Amino acid sequence: MAIRSGEPFKLQIYEFLHTLAQSDLQSQFSDIHLKNGEDQGDSGTGLGVLLSPMIKVLDEMYRAQDDLIKKIRNHDNAKKEWTDDELKKLYETHERLLDLVSLFCYVPRTK
Repeated sequence: MAIRSGEPFKLQIYEFLHTLAQSDLQSQFSDIHLKNGEDQGDSGTGLGVLLSPMIKVLDEMYRAQDDLIKKIRNHDNAKKEWTDDELKKLYETHERLLDLVSLFCYVPRTK
């Protein structure tokens, strides 16, 4: 949902996933501490394993978005054209993000 949603929903979902992942780690730590370090096979919810890759994809999306905004501002302020190398790098970033996102949901290549 976060991948397909716009702001502020994407950020809210991101924060929710991050909170779930953090509470899962704390739960696992608490269980291990209470059980004297023995893994009883029932500690935590196991959500961290599922959520961590999703959070990494959203991190990558936000990092790429920040980078793009910075580049657009620099180009606008300098009033210069985009070079072929810059456009190629943007395209490669776009393709890499599509590949990552495709691990979790279908996104048509035209979008």
